[in-house]
Amino acid sequence: VELAAQPGTPVLATGSGTIAFAGSQNGTNLIVINHAQGLQTRYALLGSIGVRVGQTVRAGDRIGTSGTSLHFEVRSNSSLGWVAQNPSTY
Repeated sequence: VELAAQPGTPVLATGSGTIAFAGSQNGTNLIVINHAQGLQTRYALLGSIGVRVGQTVRAGDRIGTSGTSLHFEVRSNSSLGWVAQNPSTY
């Protein structure tokens, strides 16, 4: 889902987990957090990244800042790999 945001708006972790990726991918800043029960959240189009791979975060921790918008995904681990879920369910 794409969310409107003012550049520099703090981006907070939606739940506790471990940073699986934090860097640039395909020309955009991306953070991936692995959560319990096979869930993963992804935050892209970030203006800045404030975490590192392997770091643990809790719900509400600041992980970075937004760019001109924020791309947010929730995925679940399955036999098919990481499958996108409807974020409103979470």
